[in-house]
Amino acid sequence: MGAEHGAQHDPSQARIFGEKISIMTIPSRSLAQADASRRNGGLSKGPATPEGRAIRSMNSVSHALTAFGFLTAEETPEMYQSCTDAWFASLHPTSPGLVHLAHRVVDVAFREARLRRLERHLVDAEVEERLAKSDTSTRLTAVQDALQGLRGLAALAESMTDTVSPDAAARLLPPMRRVCELVDGAEAPAAVTVPLARAVESFGLDVVLEVTVDTFTALAAACRVAETCLGERAADLEQELMVERESLELTILLSDAKMIRMIDRHRTRLAREFDQALGAFERTRNLVGEIESSGSLGALPTVELKVIGRASR
Repeated sequence: MGAEHGAQHDPSQARIFGEKISIMTIPSRSLAQADASRRNGGLSKGPATPEGRAIRSMNSVSHALTAFGFLTAEETPEMYQSCTDAWFASLHPTSPGLVHLAHRVVDVAFREARLRRLERHLVDAEVEERLAKSDTSTRLTAVQDALQGLRGLAALAESMTDTVSPDAAARLLPPMRRVCELVDGAEAPAAVTVPLARAVESFGLDVVLEVTVDTFTALAAACRVAETCLGERAADLEQELMVERESLELTILLSDAKMIRMIDRHRTRLAREFDQALGAFERTRNLVGEIESSGSLGALPTVELKVIGRASR
């Protein structure tokens, strides 16, 4: 009866470690294929549609930190429109000239926000690269791998509701021992590793009878104890990693890295452009108010054009 049940529920088929392996073989190209590619490439005249030409026109763009009329891959027209709406609600332009100058303010403000996002991305990328090489990160990865194995093994053991054959249980030994290796690699205390090892090795004894549910229950209990211990250790390591991350962020921001220096230069330039654009808007608005008060509305377009021309220099 038990042996039949073991045949129906073979625990060795359970997935303790879920791994996907994808192997793709790329055949090498022949000389004839390479020659054909070169000939075909020589026939290309470039993009034929307006959309394609627009894409090609941006091929030489390196960073677009100070470019007008440009959206990066992460930006959307909706983001730009939101910035426009916010500034127009604040500036309240009331004439064509003021609308034009308000758009200049919006454009510079949007590029300043882009610069802040870029700086955040650069710092985050550098921090993650350095953290990946830190001892704390290595230890945390080892603990997380062990936790994944423990949870899978505990779930398997807890799912057993009947006895299984010795052969079926013995086939579980390789993945079980792998879990023990991961727990050892996570530097778990002996109070955790010893009971777990004993529970695992009980499946490798030269038993004649079926493996009972009690054996799986003991294994599950040992796994859960180890999981609790390593869960606390993972939380401590994550806290250490957070402290390291904050320290690295400060170090990188204070460093003289080439990209950070470039961002600082563009920040200074954009701040100057913003002051100029906002100053031109304020001057024009004051002039518009004076002209409207005097009743000389015919002079308004000329005055606005002069101010806009000076602001564009």
